Amino acid sequence: MKKKPDIIVMLTHKDVTVPNAKEIFEQCKDLPVQDWGFKNVGHDDEYLKELAKAMKDAGKNVYFEVISYNEEAYKKAAELAAECQVDFVTGTKYSPVLHEALKKSGIGYSPFVGKVGCVYNGRSGMMMGEYDELVAEAKDLIEVKGTTGLDVSAYRHIVSGETVIERLTAALPNAHICIAGSVDSFEKIDFLTKNGVTKFTMGSALFDKLFVPDGSFRDNLKRVLDYMAKAE
Repeated sequence: MKKKPDIIVMLTHKDVTVPNAKEIFEQCKDLPVQDWGFKNVGHDDEYLKELAKAMKDAGKNVYFEVISYNEEAYKKAAELAAECQVDFVTGTKYSPVLHEALKKSGIGYSPFVGKVGCVYNGRSGMMMGEYDELVAEAKDLIEVKGTTGLDVSAYRHIVSGETVIERLTAALPNAHICIAGSVDSFEKIDFLTKNGVTKFTMGSALFDKLFVPDGSFRDNLKRVLDYMAKAE
């Protein structure tokens, strides 16, 4: 039986770190989740430093997702990631300058694959890219540039997220592949498990109460964790 992917709990909703992220983390930090994260939008740097410290003090791995796509943002991300002592920076499009800075700080780096943040048929935040192009880019990032892993917004692909996942995991069976966003059902978690995905992020699905409609964020997270534990 294939190992289930690890969940990275993102304290984000609709691509923004939520206003009460620290409070929600404190309410949920006792649950059996090792990986927690936030994005570079929604709060000032001081708040994010405090949030990261709370996570580190609780013995968690901290993921910092950057969804700004320019060198100025990457420079700031490298500085803030080091100050927050995060474990991984995810997102961005590959930047050699950012990569080098993160390596010096001992921080892992998993950039996005494909063209991200696109608008397609009126929907924003979509991912584009022909399957062969995505595989070639992924191989270059892992095998040539030496990134820690890949961040893949597969379920936002304009054609087929499942095909993206199948192609990438077949081409790079030993790579650290994280499916970022829109994992909003147990069926999708099962599909990721079947295809050997390493990790996936989940945030908005928990805030939108897709698993326990009348429950809290904690109730929804616990439901997902219980499901994953039973599927072992």
